[in-house]
Amino acid sequence: MYVWFDALAVYLTGVESPGDRQGSPWPPNIQVMGKDIVRFHALYLPAMLLAIGKPLSHTLLAHAHWTAQQRKMSKSIGNVADPFDAMELWGVDAVHFYMARVGGRFKDDVDETRSLLGNFFLRITSRTIRKRVASAPQLTFAQLLDQSLDGPNGGVLPMLRTLKARVERYVEKFEVGEALDAIILVLREANGALTHTAPWSPQNPPAVAQESYLLSLEVLQVTGVCLQPFIPEAACNLLDALGVREGERSLDFAGVGKADVGEVRGMKLFEEKKMAALQPGQ
Repeated sequence: MYVWFDALAVYLTGVESPGDRQGSPWPPNIQVMGKDIVRFHALYLPAMLLAIGKPLSHTLLAHAHWTAQQRKMSKSIGNVADPFDAMELWGVDAVHFYMARVGGRFKDDVDETRSLLGNFFLRITSRTIRKRVASAPQLTFAQLLDQSLDGPNGGVLPMLRTLKARVERYVEKFEVGEALDAIILVLREANGALTHTAPWSPQNPPAVAQESYLLSLEVLQVTGVCLQPFIPEAACNLLDALGVREGERSLDFAGVGKADVGEVRGMKLFEEKKMAALQPGQ
């Protein structure tokens, strides 16, 4: 798939030259442009292309603006934010996450979230819970699926089963922020279920810890696969920590019970300074 971002090369000089070479990126599957220049690229440029017998873009995607003090960012004004400075400070994943979560809604302007992933992973892989799980009758996730999950855990599984389809549907419509929200909603539900079931509590039998542990690992595996386009470094760290094989990390394995969790290793997915970039209001 070719995605053509608006630039000088998109005009006829940029279309004509590469069009004579084999493997030309023109026409693009998606032509991305700012909302203020839609008229030029949706009317004038297609008319020119048709006049010289060149193919049209397959899809036009007009995005809203990032603003500063309610004004469109402009090099001439100087009210711009440097993404390279942000990546140097917070890391690529943190900036990637923020851009997708906050700016991945192309319809509305964004004027300059907490990730549940790292916290949820550290909670379920704590030494206390793993010790209690080890004392419970050994159970696989496939065997767990044959049981009826009650209480808070019962609400997590249906959301997890439909996550892949929801993410794919949003991405196909270029609703990146909504796709990421769908993933975060599942993590929030699973994190809440973990709090309510309290598998670390000695007042609950080890079987409760076993159920929460297996379900939570499956949530992490599925969401980890889905998060790879958004926070590739952290998602890779997570899947490594879960022992998920390299060949089971594509979206085909984002369904419940599709991939196997191997030997789980406790680890921090984000550095502290990078986690701070994912906090609300940052």
